[in-house]
Amino acid sequence: MNRYKKKNKGEKTADAFLNNVFRKDKDKSEQKKVRVLVIVIIGALICILTVSIYLYFQKSNDLKTNGERTYAIVTGIKRNGYRANDMDGTTVNNYLISFEFHVGQKKIIGFQSIEKKEYLDYFNEEIKVADTIYIQYSIVNPHNNKILKK
Repeated sequence: MNRYKKKNKGEKTADAFLNNVFRKDKDKSEQKKVRVLVIVIIGALICILTVSIYLYFQKSNDLKTNGERTYAIVTGIKRNGYRANDMDGTTVNNYLISFEFHVGQKKIIGFQSIEKKEYLDYFNEEIKVADTIYIQYSIVNPHNNKILKK
């Protein structure tokens, strides 16, 4: 006769509690899987960042250890002067210089951006297309190059 009896409020609460307890065990395993996935993603991002930083510094070290100096011909100069952000007045004021030089029989084209405030560190006077500039390039990878300061 008890089987057909309606459950009272206390019994419904107990059933809800038991269902919630068993559900939390399932959620814990799901949470563990999510936690492991997040740790793997963060680990991968840290590895990618570390490799990127290493390659950046390796590139600059490559010029120091395997760098060769030569002259290059300026093929283009573009001066940028504009306001990058109207709200705070940030401006961009630089020169984009393209140049070419030869390594063996191969013609290499290089680009470099030089801030206007650093321009006099590189050149004594205003340079023009077809002027000669002094550069440094990597023997291993000539596309890794830079304009040398005077």
